Amino acid sequence: MSDDDTQLCNALEDWREEKTKLTYGVAHLIDLGPTLIMPNEVLDRIVDCAHHLKIRTTEDLARETQWDEATLWGPQILTIVQRFQPAPAMPPPLSSVPLALQPLSTLPIQHSAATKDRSKTRCGACGKVGHNRSNRLCDLHPNQLLLTTTSSTSKENLNIGQTIPPRLS
Repeated sequence: MSDDDTQLCNALEDWREEKTKLTYGVAHLIDLGPTLIMPNEVLDRIVDCAHHLKIRTTEDLARETQWDEATLWGPQILTIVQRFQPAPAMPPPLSSVPLALQPLSTLPIQHSAATKDRSKTRCGACGKVGHNRSNRLCDLHPNQLLLTTTSSTSKENLNIGQTIPPRLS
């Protein structure tokens, strides 16, 4: 925790004690402590968020701390935070600016080298383009050869009077 963070924490604790006295009285401050106004977890979260410049508005305070009383006490908390963590003069260097929209028709179409090479696949068995030798589309694939030989020598497709040639094993 830096010196500014420590000073901010001390200022928030002083504010919290003062608001507890004014709202509930000294007896509640002594008996229950200043956490009636702001729990310690919320105070620590405010200091952490202020360190990282996350709290600029009451909405930021409510979103970052999930504190129920952020809308009630938010403006007072913001003045204390801004006293110890002033707003930067210029926006952070990595802030984004939206680009102008362009119609899709004007954008260049980029083809990767992988799609160009894939369309030129040439079979090593038959030499045709569009498949390789292990693909079933190839005319010389073992399944294609098996289909052509079994379909022509099937007994169902024999003409009457045609004999079956002997198999060579």
